[in-house]
Amino acid sequence: MTKVKRVAIFSIGASHQMSQTTGLKRGFEALGIEAYAGHSLLDGGAMTFFVDEYKPDLVIEINRSRNQIRECDSAFNHVSWIWDYNLGDMMLTEGFGGSLHNFFVINPGLTGHALDAVKPWSYLLPGVDADVFSPNHSEFESDFSIIGYLPDPISEQDRSTPINNNGQVVCTLDDLFDALDRSGLKQYQADHDKLKRVVAEVFQKADDNFGVHNIPPQLILHLEERWLRATDRIDFLEDILSVSKNVRFYGYGGWTQWSNFAPYYMGPVFSNSEKASIYCNTRITLHNGIGMHDRVLEAMSCGAAVMLNNSPLHDTEFGLYRYFERDIDFVQFEQEDSENIKSVARELLEKPSLVSSIGGSARQKILSAHTWKHRAAKMLEDLKSADFT
Repeated sequence: MTKVKRVAIFSIGASHQMSQTTGLKRGFEALGIEAYAGHSLLDGGAMTFFVDEYKPDLVIEINRSRNQIRECDSAFNHVSWIWDYNLGDMMLTEGFGGSLHNFFVINPGLTGHALDAVKPWSYLLPGVDADVFSPNHSEFESDFSIIGYLPDPISEQDRSTPINNNGQVVCTLDDLFDALDRSGLKQYQADHDKLKRVVAEVFQKADDNFGVHNIPPQLILHLEERWLRATDRIDFLEDILSVSKNVRFYGYGGWTQWSNFAPYYMGPVFSNSEKASIYCNTRITLHNGIGMHDRVLEAMSCGAAVMLNNSPLHDTEFGLYRYFERDIDFVQFEQEDSENIKSVARELLEKPSLVSSIGGSARQKILSAHTWKHRAAKMLEDLKSADFT
């Protein structure tokens, strides 16, 4: 592999992705590599101009492959780093390909990609700027906090939305919600195959020939976001509120539309310094999701005790169990066991020494293996066999 001396990293101008872009830039700089961070995805002549002027050895883009850059014929070494399922209205699988290498935060199948379509690929997990996310030893201002997205409540009008197939109404959105409830499927299980089977079975009542391959990806994304994800998070937070009302909720979405959550909602969070302050000022940081989430690592880096849900994804190559130890570096609750959630939360409130121990242990592991310098080094290691132009 040609020695990498200069890289350019691009993402859209959203604070979450900007955090990854600037973090990875600092990681490369810590390795002695010049790095540029841009917060828009360039197309056509703009990308041609940039590559010609800056002459990067690598162009790294979050959530975009080389073939998805529009109207740009310039030759350069492109690397994708995939975090999500969609980019605005575009599904990330549309026109995917052409990159020197593809990195994924979670298994490609969980972002809608077929494994054969993303080769060569490997995992690159989120990293942390341990100087920004560091303990400040301030007094706790709340017992629990969570930073996350919560959709608006689903109205009766939304529920009655007709779902069409080949010009024929086959069901309503509510029919799909009911089918998901009966299936027992939960968002934290991340079982996309089961989700597709449940949806296909509803459609097959009107069309025997309907298969999982006929399901629009946007419908799967909608069901995951508006129903599965929201249901898991709502149930969990209601249990937390039964333990303590000294809680703070942050993030995007429809928090204020939920009467039981609105009194505790503090607004969106944009900057890393804001997030770090929240982690440091909270006795117990909550997380409800899947995979090795960047906010979990950030809280750990602040020395915060993290309480998060169980998930089969924790025991995967991109999961927590590969890098952190339960009850040593974090505390886990059983997502579908309300009494367990309450019991775990109460125990943490009653044992400040345990909270301190967990946070301290987690930070040491962040420093040893999960900073942006570690991630930049991993990227270069995985690209050693790549055929650079």
